[in-house]
Amino acid sequence: MQFRPKSRGYLKLRDKNPWSRPKFYPNYFHHQWDLEVLLEATKEAIRISQTPAMKALGSRIHDIPLPDCAHLHFGSDDYWRCSIRTLSFTVHHQVATCRMGPKGDPTAVVDPELRVYGVHRLRVADTSIIPNPITAHTNAASYMVGEKLADMLKADWDSYRRKKTKIVFENEDSFLHSLYLLHRVSCSQ
Repeated sequence: MQFRPKSRGYLKLRDKNPWSRPKFYPNYFHHQWDLEVLLEATKEAIRISQTPAMKALGSRIHDIPLPDCAHLHFGSDDYWRCSIRTLSFTVHHQVATCRMGPKGDPTAVVDPELRVYGVHRLRVADTSIIPNPITAHTNAASYMVGEKLADMLKADWDSYRRKKTKIVFENEDSFLHSLYLLHRVSCSQ
């Protein structure tokens, strides 16, 4: 698995309908370095499979060529590159499709409080806001983003509620009288 690919995909909106599915352009192996990293990983896995410890477990290479790569010499670098391209797939853990960043960043979609630039009262709370791929499963990151947004929304709501429920007392006596009444009510329950 390539944890830090240099290739970058993108998505586009199909149309103005919010229910239309977006168009994904993953651009796998657009950057040659990504393919070479996986080629070296494949060679290392083969090397490990040929150690005495692995041989004792019955380890062997499945040497039936892939149909799409049968025209290449099995085991050559070109064969393994072809097999990597043929067998690679996403595990649907895309990130950075709604990238978080400062207002001046042309690739940023949301601000640090997860508000979508240019759209009033819309926030995004999933791994799409993570600017770069992480070297881990995205499940924990999804929870973290959701919890952080929940904390931000609660803080916003508390701030809003405090502004709306401002209590003004005419003088100190009315304040003390209110405290006394609250105390009596809470003690009588």
